[in-house]
Amino acid sequence: MKKKAYFLLILMIPAFILSGCAPVVKDEDIEENYSVYASFLPAYMLSELIIGDEIPGLNLHLLIQPQDGCMRSYALSDWDQYVLLNADAVILIGNGLETFESALMNMGQNGPSVISASSSLVLDSSGAAENDESHLNGANPWLFLSVEGGLHLTEAIAANMIALDPDYEERYIENLKRAYERFEGLKSEIDEIAQNIDSHRRVALAHEGLIYTAKDLGLNVVLRIDRESGEYPDDASLSDMLKQLEASNTEVVLIESQAPNALTKALRAAGYEVVLMDTLSSGTPQNGAEGYFKRVMENARLVQRALPK
Repeated sequence: MKKKAYFLLILMIPAFILSGCAPVVKDEDIEENYSVYASFLPAYMLSELIIGDEIPGLNLHLLIQPQDGCMRSYALSDWDQYVLLNADAVILIGNGLETFESALMNMGQNGPSVISASSSLVLDSSGAAENDESHLNGANPWLFLSVEGGLHLTEAIAANMIALDPDYEERYIENLKRAYERFEGLKSEIDEIAQNIDSHRRVALAHEGLIYTAKDLGLNVVLRIDRESGEYPDDASLSDMLKQLEASNTEVVLIESQAPNALTKALRAAGYEVVLMDTLSSGTPQNGAEGYFKRVMENARLVQRALPK
């Protein structure tokens, strides 16, 4: 992660996925307030790095309140759709995290500008699902759970905001430079933690997004379980899960912190160490970007405590 290469990357990002591409803010309209909505909490956290409170006349809001279930399963409520009537732009993670993305894009010039931050990024697509209709097949949109992924999404948000709001290009670039320094520091800390983790112990992932955290930390992932975040499996599915864990000789299971208590108790009763991981799907936008760095670091520390070298 070299600064020179990083700075050039924003100029090289491929064609943006935008709908309704008129500039959001103009100098002569500075007294007006323009509203940019970020879909879910991670989109808000990363967007705050670029927008913050520094762009005159532009206000960043969180569209969807934090959810206990899988973000991929969320459908826009009547209230969400009402709020979007006054939105000038919507920032999405993209690639299937927001199932309502196509509906927003189809609004065209009558709807808000749409930024799909991961549209031109390389995502993990090695999900273990055997069911062809499983949501684990195809691109894995939880890119923000990795340090590099979070950085690339932030770069894409910055590039798209410059395209929408060119009058404040210099401010967006300055914010991006500061964001880069934060990510560089985070990567150094994560790399140091990774060196103190026992990478030989056998780990199973019970949430699709945790593959990005596992890659950052160099974990020995022997099993990826196809399941819906936040849901308790039926008896047959739980039995199958336990059989897969036994067959793979799993020692430690990483699962989202919103997982049902009954499921984590069942896994522990079967002899597995269970680590409850933060997938950034809960909490409030109060801490914004600062909360992103703290929570990603805490995930790394949780794994280190469970897998000490």
